[in-house]
Amino acid sequence: MWQAFFIAYGWLLVFPFLIFLVYKYIKHKNKSWKIHIWYFLYFILSISFIYARFIEPQMIVVKHKEIQTGFQARFILISDLHLWLFKNEKFLGKIISKIQQQENIDAILIPGDFTLVLDENADLNTLFAPFSKLNIPVFATLGNHDTMRPGPNISQKLRNALEANKIIVLNNEKSQLISKNIQILWLWDNWSNDDKTEMIWEYHAEDNLIVLAHNPDTALKYTNNIADLTVSWHTHWWQIRVPFLWKKVLPVKWNFSDGYYEDNGIKLYITSWAWEVWLPLRFRIPPEIVILDLVK
Repeated sequence: MWQAFFIAYGWLLVFPFLIFLVYKYIKHKNKSWKIHIWYFLYFILSISFIYARFIEPQMIVVKHKEIQTGFQARFILISDLHLWLFKNEKFLGKIISKIQQQENIDAILIPGDFTLVLDENADLNTLFAPFSKLNIPVFATLGNHDTMRPGPNISQKLRNALEANKIIVLNNEKSQLISKNIQILWLWDNWSNDDKTEMIWEYHAEDNLIVLAHNPDTALKYTNNIADLTVSWHTHWWQIRVPFLWKKVLPVKWNFSDGYYEDNGIKLYITSWAWEVWLPLRFRIPPEIVILDLVK
């Protein structure tokens, strides 16, 4: 576990490094223009790193997106929580507080990846306890990280903890918002080919249907006009947006990244994520909550 501890806290060494850098610059004699440039670059890189590690990951941005579906509803989307190593129930509590400030929300939708390489002794009930404070219906499906791709298969243990905290977990199952006459189909993981997209043929074009699938590639399996909207995540956008490079590491087959897509009979919205994976860094993509307004 020392590796995990170092990944989580070793970044704090940047602060003594920055102090040492300033000290060496002040003490340096006969500063040439090259010395000025090198120290300036070291300083900018250090500040940028501090921002990417300690500031942007703690931001919570609320975004709004309006999509024409032929019916009205208002949802909150959050995804890829990846709790445990870098963020825990405290940060989740901040997300829940932001959600409680929003008005006229019909439901919260979470398309998977609740955890990240959990310790086998992790207390999942405590980890997801902030959800129990909500008085809004919360629906979710599991993602690849929850079902051993990668990491241990904790799907049943996780499902028990989520349901204990008032979250309705649905995998290749149907649900309905009766008050809005909206059908919701929850599809499981695409990487393991467990997303039973044939279930979509049980619906008709006149049904008000929303499909939630963790991986946006799932939407390519049903290029038709039956689903009024598909919501997914999984791409991570990526969490460090280096120009010209970040799209090359997206874990999807198609040219998906983020935001809204409408093509070939598909309406697809890919929501951002609120937590970090593998490295606790974010640059130009702060954690976000999406308020999705569906309109006629």
